[in-house]
Amino acid sequence: MSEISLSRYFHFTLGPVQSFVAQARRTRDFWAGSFILSWLSAVAMRAVEKQGGTIRFPEPDKDFMAALEGGVAGPKQGNVPNRFKAEVPASFDPKIVENTVRKAWRELAEAIWVADLKNSANIETRAIWDRQINAFWNIQWAIVDDAAAANTLDRMKNWRTHLPPDEPGVKCMMMDGWQELSGIAAPGAKALNEFWNKVRDNGANGMKIDLRETEHLCAIAFVKRRFARHFHKLSAVMPGSWRLEGWKLPNGVPSVHYLAAAHWLEKLLKATTDQGLSEKMWAFHDAAHALTGDYGEWDSNIRCVSEAGGSKKWQALDGTVFFDTMLENGNLWAEKQDEAKALLDQLKKLRKAVKIGPVSPFYAVLLMDGDELGIHMSDANKQDAITKGLAKFTNKVPSIVQANNGFLIYAGGDDVLAALPLEDALSCAAALRAHYSSCFDLKIIPTSLSGAIEYAHIKMPLGKVLQDAHDLLTSIAKQGRGRDSVACRVWKPGGLTLEWAMPWECAGRR
Repeated sequence: MSEISLSRYFHFTLGPVQSFVAQARRTRDFWAGSFILSWLSAVAMRAVEKQGGTIRFPEPDKDFMAALEGGVAGPKQGNVPNRFKAEVPASFDPKIVENTVRKAWRELAEAIWVADLKNSANIETRAIWDRQINAFWNIQWAIVDDAAAANTLDRMKNWRTHLPPDEPGVKCMMMDGWQELSGIAAPGAKALNEFWNKVRDNGANGMKIDLRETEHLCAIAFVKRRFARHFHKLSAVMPGSWRLEGWKLPNGVPSVHYLAAAHWLEKLLKATTDQGLSEKMWAFHDAAHALTGDYGEWDSNIRCVSEAGGSKKWQALDGTVFFDTMLENGNLWAEKQDEAKALLDQLKKLRKAVKIGPVSPFYAVLLMDGDELGIHMSDANKQDAITKGLAKFTNKVPSIVQANNGFLIYAGGDDVLAALPLEDALSCAAALRAHYSSCFDLKIIPTSLSGAIEYAHIKMPLGKVLQDAHDLLTSIAKQGRGRDSVACRVWKPGGLTLEWAMPWECAGRR
């Protein structure tokens, strides 16, 4: 058998990134978007490898790649960037990569359709589903001969050839501009709620937790919201006759309410529990669980709460039950407003008994990105060192975020996105920046890690917070403060309250 000649370079990018990841109503939606995007990128890498190609940048995550074909438990966070470069043989066919990604997406969507919507849908719903699923992803690729042409990926970002279909009817509550799935022509129609009530009542696993009353979603948003329930069932033959497998994922991630309450809950669980206090705590627990009907934070595992001790049931209570304003909001509890009011009374008595104040209603979103790596990537002599440095950085990010009581949404290449309690965001950012610097020889590759921290009230729309984080990182931390900086904003329900930014050298001394 003749040796395969590897001499050309395949550049791949998958989008749209921001509209898929950033449009979200829950922390779980952010996580889902990041994970699915990483998974599809990993599928593209595997399709390259199946044709004899070698991924040159970034270094593929071994656990993620191994999980694609089954036999092992895969990662629970996205960590594969949406673009990569590979060295490929002359026989390489890029259309096979594109077709593989599209088939993987369709297979995942179909598994969700069959489990959650098939028995509730009509012909119009199926037509909307197929139109949206088939048209969403923008896949771009190029093949070049120059190994040092790192900016091919950046040029591809500016090729605006992807036009999503026209979307009539009532729009999705998560994804702007996309039609929700009932096909009803006008908002407020009785048939609209009847359709979605039927979906919620179809008995599917966790549907009433995942889909709130009056929540209307398009196909893309529905896949994001429900894929974790069904991902482990995925098994499909891909082009090239290899089998793609899913794996078990957590069905829930920490809500913003739970993150805001994490240290308050830690203090409560660590409190001295004499018999009287124990009875008050369990009376509150029983009433809270009866009100919400579930343990919504069972899979959250925020470090400070997990290590505080106490019952797992107490640690897993829905985060909304710790906030006065949430219990006072009659719109949240429908026919259980009296129970919510009674629980609020119990909450106040419990705080008095433990001698702690109300929960702070703020949490943090942390977004970080490397500085000027693209410039260094244009130097072929530095590319290998950058690839290895980024792999080293990404490998340790999960443990740093966990140590700072956060939930990692995404870490891939030089990008990090995490949600944390208010108290831990700045220390986590500083630790990540220090680790990043240790992963490179800064005399040869002078790079740094800038960060944006959004301190947001729990009533702020989550999608708006993340979108603003990108602006804060780019416009303030990088352009405004000359990179190697951290920028922060504080958002209350009425709008922006405070903004500050400074170089890390100064921030580290405060």
